[in-house]
Parts: sequence; C-alpha cells; structure tokens
Amino acid sequence: MENSKVLIVDDDPKVLYSLELLLQGIELELFKASSGQDALSANLEHDFALIIMDVKMPVLNGYEVAEMLRNREKNKHVPIIFLSAHYTEEHHIFKGYESGAVDFLVKPVKQEVLINKVRTFVELDQRQKKTHHSYQILQEINKDLNGAKNALESQLNESRLQHQDDVLKFSETTLKKANLESSHKELEYSLRLLETENTELRQQLRHYFEALEKAQQEIEILIEHELA
Repeated sequence: MENSKVLIVDDDPKVLYSLELLLQGIELELFKASSGQDALSANLEHDFALIIMDVKMPVLNGYEVAEMLRNREKNKHVPIIFLSAHYTEEHHIFKGYESGAVDFLVKPVKQEVLINKVRTFVELDQRQKKTHHSYQILQEINKDLNGAKNALESQLNESRLQHQDDVLKFSETTLKKANLESSHKELEYSLRLLETENTELRQQLRHYFEALEKAQQEIEILIEHELA
C-alpha cells in the first residue's frame, strides 16, 4: 500500500526545510508548496492525508486557501493544520477553525506535538485506505462468486435439459418398440383366434393387452414428470 501524502505550505523556504527535517522520521510522502496558488494546484493532482499550512502568505493567505479547498468536492474533507507566528490572537484562531482547519498551532511549535499530530493523521489515512482496499477485494470476490453461481446454474439447466431430452428420446423409443411389439402380438393372437374358439386363449389375450396399456400409461407419466 502506498504511503500517505502530506503537504506543507509556507512562503519561507527555511520553514519548509525545517518541517521536512522534522517529519523525515515518519513514513510518508512529503510535498512542498511555497504559496497558496501552488497548494491549490497540488491538491488538484494529489489526495493528501494532511495539509500543514502557514496562515500569513502573500496573494492568498492560509484562510483563503482553506476556504477554496472546502468548496472543491475532491478536497473538502482534507484535514488542515494551521501554523502561525503572527496571527496568534483568539479571533484569528477561531477564524482558522471556521475556514475548515482541524487544528491551529502557534509558532514556535513544539516538535513532539506536531510529530504526534502528523503521525495520527497518517495512521488514520492508512486505516481508511486499508478499509477501502478490503472493500474492493470483497466486491471482486462477490463478483467472482456471482459469476460462478450463474455459470453453475447455466450448466445445471443445460444438464437438466439434456437429461430431459435423453429421457424423452428413450421413452419415445420404448413406446415405438412397445407399439410394434403390441401390433405384432395383436396380429399373432388375432390369427390364432381365427383358428380356435378356445376361451382360455381369449382370456390370455385380454390380460396381455391390459398389461401393455398400463405400461404405456406409466411411461407417459414418467415423461410428463421429467419435463415438468
């Protein structure tokens, strides 16, 4: 899984370098922007787990950048930590939260505090990525299972149709054979009846035809059952 991306924004190169050194112990991918415009451009290209941004910058200050990001669907939920050595009054801090920041730290920042906050947001981002990745895997598994189920049902239907066809063909052959045998026997017994008036022979002939008719009915019932 790829490392979480963190963006640091400050118009002072020295501050950017200091923050880079401070965060090098955390496993993340660090991006730097020296202006509000660069920060907005970077957010178009990347999804950041966290933005650490100075408040006082030329052209676009930190508040304005935060508000613009909040108006973008893609960036509206990215957490922002403001850093400021100038805007330390309470109303500036409140303004920072109103513009969408999750925290406001006054310079000079305690290194341990900032490191712990960054690590927390990185870990949260990694958990979210793992959850999303697991969800994608489950979707793929579910897709494969549905495909296998459909394939199995198709094979089962084909097997049933083939079985029904085989039963039908067998039954038709049996009926034809039975009819032929019936015709042959009927002719044979009819000829014998012409030659004799034996009552016992007539009785045997009647029993034979009754048994043959019953067998044909059973075969027809079997065919209807298989095709149902």
